[in-house]
Amino acid sequence: MNNAQKIQPIKDAFGADFDRLELVNADLLDEASIDKAIEGATFVVHTASPCDMGGNNLKSEDEVRIPAVNGTLAVMKACHKHKVKRMVITSSVGAISLGYKPEDHPKAWTDKHWS
Repeated sequence: MNNAQKIQPIKDAFGADFDRLELVNADLLDEASIDKAIEGATFVVHTASPCDMGGNNLKSEDEVRIPAVNGTLAVMKACHKHKVKRMVITSSVGAISLGYKPEDHPKAWTDKHWS
């Protein structure tokens, strides 16, 4: 939430409506923190997901997959519990770019690039 570089794409996407958003930190591995963050919300945009782009020295795929799946499930459960009107889940860049070398990246990604 305090990283301007990570927040900028959200500002760009929401434009003038960004000022109407409340950004909340939660821990993907802590279901209670997600529940607390969503309590009282009308709409939820879930943008967090771990992604290894080669520099994190992960020991296994589970280090990405488990927090991604469990975190998303926790968001969905909390949205249902708190009767959130609409939830949006964005995907990770890893869903399309895995297996591509940086020099092979196209200018625009399409549905033909899914991992």
